[in-house]
Amino acid sequence: MRKQLFLTLSFLLCITTLNFAQKVVNFSTDKEEFIKQLSGLFNEQRKGTGKDIIEKQLEPIWVKNPVFSSDQEKKIIETLDLMLDTKVKVFPDFEKYILCLIALGEKPITPKSFDNWTSTLLSILKDKKNKRHYTVFVDTSLELFRDNKIYESESVTWKVYGGSYLFALDSVAHIDFENIKLSCSSKGDSSIIYQTKGIYYPSTARFSGVGGVINWKRAGLDPKTTYAEIPKYVIKIKTSSF
Repeated sequence: MRKQLFLTLSFLLCITTLNFAQKVVNFSTDKEEFIKQLSGLFNEQRKGTGKDIIEKQLEPIWVKNPVFSSDQEKKIIETLDLMLDTKVKVFPDFEKYILCLIALGEKPITPKSFDNWTSTLLSILKDKKNKRHYTVFVDTSLELFRDNKIYESESVTWKVYGGSYLFALDSVAHIDFENIKLSCSSKGDSSIIYQTKGIYYPSTARFSGVGGVINWKRAGLDPKTTYAEIPKYVIKIKTSSF
C-alpha cells in the first residue's frame, strides 16, 4: 500500500513538473495565453507582481491596444524564450525587460532602433562573456527609454537630449549617440555639452565623445561669444568631470 501511494505521488509530481516546464520553456504566440503565462511566472516568484506589472501595465499595450508590430512581438517572445533558456532571474532581469517594453509603449522608438536593441540583447544573452553584463545593459536601456538617462546615482545624473542612438555589440555592448546634448547634474549644479556625439559603454560606465561645445551661460556669460569647442573627451560617467 505504501509503495503504491509512493508511486502515485511520484507520478503526480512528475506531471506537475512537466506542466511547469511546458509553461516556462516557450511562451505562447496567443496574446491572452502569453499574458497568463508571464503573469504566472511573475506570481510564482513574487505574489501579486503578475497582476501589478503584467496584467495592469503590459496587457493593455499587448492585447487591448497593441503598440508592437507582429514582427516585434515575435522578437519579444524569442527574447523571453532565450531568457528562460539561459536561466536569467525573473527578478530583476525579466522584470526590467518587461518594464522596458512598457516604457516603449509610452515613448516608442523607431522600428530600426527597436530591432537594433533586440538584436544586441539577444547577442548578449548568447555570449557567455557578455551575459554577465545583461542586467546593467537592461538597466541602462530602461533609464534611457523612460527619462533619457544613461546613468543615475545618488550623487550624479547623466542625460541625453535630441539626436539619435543605436545599440551595438562588438567585444562589449555599447550605445552610439549622434547629434545630442549631453547633460550632467550633480549636487545642485549642472553642465551641458552641446552638439556632440559619442559611444557609451554601460558595462564600464564610460562615454567616449567626439566634438561638442560648452558655455558659461549659467555664470551670466553670452554663449555666442564665450564658449569652448571640445575635439575629443572621455567621461567616467560615475563622476561629474570630463
